[in-house]
Amino acid sequence: MAVDTAIRRTQKGRKHAPRRRARSRKSFLRRWWWVFVAVPLVGVLAVLATLYYLYTQLELPSTPPPLQTTYVYDRDGNLLTTLHSTVDRTIIPLEQMPRSLRDAVIAAEDKDFYEHGGIDPIGIARAAWTDLVARETVQGGSTITQQVVKNVYAGTYEKDPQTG
Repeated sequence: MAVDTAIRRTQKGRKHAPRRRARSRKSFLRRWWWVFVAVPLVGVLAVLATLYYLYTQLELPSTPPPLQTTYVYDRDGNLLTTLHSTVDRTIIPLEQMPRSLRDAVIAAEDKDFYEHGGIDPIGIARAAWTDLVARETVQGGSTITQQVVKNVYAGTYEKDPQTG
């Protein structure tokens, strides 16, 4: 009987031995998804915050008057008059300029002016492709906004020797 009890205990012990808990194996992405979301999000927010801070601290120079000669032609291409530098010009606010004149300038310079936010990637790509195919500068892809920045803030001004 003692042998039967020992065998039963052994068998019983084997049958009912404590089982190890199965470790739940989560996939790598399930455990670390937040790294792929949070880290890029924090990076983008940091870049945007830095750009915003720099923009608020930036002091733009006041816009100087245009220093260039204007030639006025009639419909046949004959020169009517020449306006030199700032001598013959009067700077007026945009609100005093006739609406039809503003619309005409915008239509001639940048037909999609009200559609893009100052930079026209399609226009730049089109002009770059045309220039590449022609192997010379044929078209410009800059918008009115880009031209103003280039001429006012990045340009250099020289005095006209005749008009001062």
